[in-house]
Amino acid sequence: MVGVSGKEVTLRITGAYKNGTAIPASQLTCNIESGMTGGFQRYIIAASLNQGDKILNLAVSDTINKTETRTILGASRSVNILNFTSTLPTQTIKVTYIYDKISGMHLGMDMETTITGAETYTNSYSIIDTNIFDVEPIPEFQSWMILPLFMTATLLVVILQKHKHTTQ
Repeated sequence: MVGVSGKEVTLRITGAYKNGTAIPASQLTCNIESGMTGGFQRYIIAASLNQGDKILNLAVSDTINKTETRTILGASRSVNILNFTSTLPTQTIKVTYIYDKISGMHLGMDMETTITGAETYTNSYSIIDTNIFDVEPIPEFQSWMILPLFMTATLLVVILQKHKHTTQ
């Protein structure tokens, strides 16, 4: 989050694909009362909403489907779930958006697209870091650990094999 002015929140969005390719950073201003400006995706909704609450202050608005507790980046968080299903003649798309209840920040999305008479495709994304709430650092696997782990595993296999042969 870059800043807040009244009902408008300015966000800096960065990302990377699973293969490490960076997604260019962008800055976006969202109005949490009327919806996001400049696109469809809602990166933030009003904070402290509950199941059944509208996400926008409009006559017709999506509502929170449910509120539940999930572990996000090692922290137990209350989250709001927003589900959509769109059915077209040739495909059905099911989308689940996950928002942090306390801050209203978008935490991730799961999507399933079923092509009629063909394949089903799934995709998802989630946050990997945030400054909105405290998170547990993700431990890094150090390369120097490979040799001792390999040696321990080899020793264990040898001991088990030797024990197996002596008990027969």
